[in-house]
Amino acid sequence: MILLGDTSRIVAAMNASRINEAVSASRIIVVMNYPEHPYMWYNLSSEGSVDALTVEALTMDQVHEIYNHRMVNDFPKNERKSLAIIESAIQKGNYRCYGFIEESHILAYAFFVTIDNLFLLDYFAVDETRRGTGIDGKFLPALCETVLPDAEVAVLEVEDPDEAQSNADREKRERRFRFYRNNGMVDTGVKANVFWTDYRILRMPVGDQTIDIAEIYRSFYEAILPPALYKTMVHVKNRRGYQNATLWKTNYNRIGGLH
Repeated sequence: MILLGDTSRIVAAMNASRINEAVSASRIIVVMNYPEHPYMWYNLSSEGSVDALTVEALTMDQVHEIYNHRMVNDFPKNERKSLAIIESAIQKGNYRCYGFIEESHILAYAFFVTIDNLFLLDYFAVDETRRGTGIDGKFLPALCETVLPDAEVAVLEVEDPDEAQSNADREKRERRFRFYRNNGMVDTGVKANVFWTDYRILRMPVGDQTIDIAEIYRSFYEAILPPALYKTMVHVKNRRGYQNATLWKTNYNRIGGLH
């Protein structure tokens, strides 16, 4: 159950016996709008404990901390853009970073490439100590409710199960794909190879559901990558196959990898 409203109404609801009864059967998420915490979520557990969670924009220091100490473990090297690229995109206004925060601890983070009101979920991960607790399934709807309510389009990448290199890899990719689909994401049918990784492009349940995703997806990487790197390392699949795929591995080595 999700409750939306101002502080007085939420407090009244929390004190009502019907809410106490509901808590015994399920978990309730309460969204409040506080000036100091624009997006406040409360988890009321069946045991009666209350955990305050906030969706907050991350500072540059927090981005550095996450990149240097968490992303190196959360994502393989070929999927990580350099910190310099991320910093440059933030400075140009084409990148936003958010955390799902409990007290001062960042339980999960989401990095978006942005162009005006268009969003690409670039990185999404939960603290390894809290995985398996449902944080990821709470953070996604929290982002849709708070960061993306007015987005024209929001998409994300998930590794393509059809391109897995082993049965174990395919099982892992299919599990991730099911997670996003079970949380309301829609398969657009667009595929891409970015920095040697094959993706399916999913649409988040916000904004205009009729916009051509392939062209928008290309524009995200055009906005944040140097032209030579974009041309070499970003290939969106159309009906004839991947575009600009000729000698892309050779060119990648010539450029010197990720910069």
